[in-house]
Amino acid sequence: MIRSGVAPALFMLLTLCILTGLQTGCAKKKDPREAVRALIKTCEDRANKGDQKAVIAAIAEDYQDVEGRDKAAVAKRVTRHMRRHSKRFVHARPLTIQVDGDTAQATLIVALAGRRIGAKDNLLKVSADLIKLKLELTRKDSVWRVKSAAWRRPSPLDVL
Repeated sequence: MIRSGVAPALFMLLTLCILTGLQTGCAKKKDPREAVRALIKTCEDRANKGDQKAVIAAIAEDYQDVEGRDKAAVAKRVTRHMRRHSKRFVHARPLTIQVDGDTAQATLIVALAGRRIGAKDNLLKVSADLIKLKLELTRKDSVWRVKSAAWRRPSPLDVL
């Protein structure tokens, strides 16, 4: 069950950071799933650099999340969060990625911490905020953007 209010500012930052990469190159790859996976990694780097403009650009104009937030509301949250948390490290682990034409769904475990988290780190043992994101993406003119998102705390099985 998706819960509301689970670190909403963190969720907004992470959702949009992860998807920032999707707007710049998914059409260049032959396998869209692999392109999404590669761009998630690219976006981690952008998030860790605090690139607000790139993060906000990843939001679809018709964005609507489970809490009823639109693009303007999400942009405000992202800006506020990035100003308050200048030292942050984002790490994303894709669980599933499905693409069907110009729509995609991705499920990820995302960690936000005060120190770097490596790909081989056990997320159950690191000190980080963990969120399971379920994202709906849309592609228009070869540009992927987030159209909708839902989140909850992950179960231990999600993180293993």
